[in-house]
Amino acid sequence: MECETMEWQGWFTLSLCVAVLMALVFTRVGPHLIMIGALTILSAGGILNANDALSGFSNSGLITVAGMFVVAARMHASGAIDLLVNNLLGRPGTSRATEPDVLAGCISKQLSQ
Repeated sequence: MECETMEWQGWFTLSLCVAVLMALVFTRVGPHLIMIGALTILSAGGILNANDALSGFSNSGLITVAGMFVVAARMHASGAIDLLVNNLLGRPGTSRATEPDVLAGCISKQLSQ
């Protein structure tokens, strides 16, 4: 069995993936900036053309998730999340009073899998 070697584009992309992972783990730079930076480097280096680089943004699932992030951010900024959680869960007086809430969360997690 003969082993083929990668061209420089493969090695460059692999090393960029390692650098991106290291940046995500060890820096406080926003993940969106790191990922857009990697995309820009691959596009500027001629490894990705414009169609390949931007094709993932046309996925309807991505647009839906992005829209949900916008809605969640607005709900958090307006205080609606805090109001909903406080009214729904309340403020338990003892640790024993939190057990039904924890149980409901565990059941919900198991049902969603």
